This record gives sequence, C-alpha cells and structure tokens, in this order.
Amino acid sequence: IILVYGIKLDGWPVGLPFLSPSHMHTVIEVCTFCDALKTGTCQWKKLTQWELEDFRKDIKKHEEAGEVVGTVCKKRADTG
Repeated sequence: IILVYGIKLDGWPVGLPFLSPSHMHTVIEVCTFCDALKTGTCQWKKLTQWELEDFRKDIKKHEEAGEVVGTVCKKRADTG
C-alpha cells in the first residue's frame, strides 16, 4: 500500500498483529481495529514525496542485503 498509493496506517493498536482485517482471527481483533479507526488513534496518512523516497531507499537497502521484502509466491508445480 505504501509504495503503490503513498499512504500508510499510523497508530496501529498495541498488541494487535499487523494483518489485513480479512485475516484477523477473532471478533475482538476486528473490533479493536475498528474502534481505533473510529476514535482516530489509528488513521491513514499520506506520505510526502520525501518520505516516500526515503521508504523506497530503505526497501532497496533491504533487498540488496539479501532480505526478503514483500511476500514470496510459492513456485508453480508445472514449471520446468
């Protein structure tokens, strides 16, 4: 979301795993996240051009260090 849209979530609730709401396991987790959005403790923030560029540089450093950035897809069974 950060690289594509230039936005991020600030103030993610403490103790709540950083997951998509569709992957949360309990109603309590979803309610906690929803309450944080409603009260404004967790909110969307548009990054400035400089913040976005710094984020891109940071991602590139991690990739060059050999770290896995993002999700790795499973190799297809029918590849040669």
